[in-house]
Amino acid sequence: MAHRILATEAYKEPGSRSRQRYVITPKGMDLVPAVMGLLQWGDRYRADPEGPAVVARHRECGAHVDVQIRCERGHPVQARDIESVPGPAFRMRSPE
Repeated sequence: MAHRILATEAYKEPGSRSRQRYVITPKGMDLVPAVMGLLQWGDRYRADPEGPAVVARHRECGAHVDVQIRCERGHPVQARDIESVPGPAFRMRSPE
């Protein structure tokens, strides 16, 4: 629990004793796109011939969930179109 991706909370089913369950934290929710991307990759390249063991669906409409990369303006972005540039914490190392 050191990274606080999951937390525990008490719950009680009617007629049962109190128990602990894991719940995802906001920090954990930010990992969902990465986990879903890995799941999507595994479904494409490592699934059994019968298909994937788990299918991700949109709870509201039942459609398949697909991970996509988009820029902050909403444009779809392909890996070849991504560039890395120095960010605000970039520092040049001094020659030693």
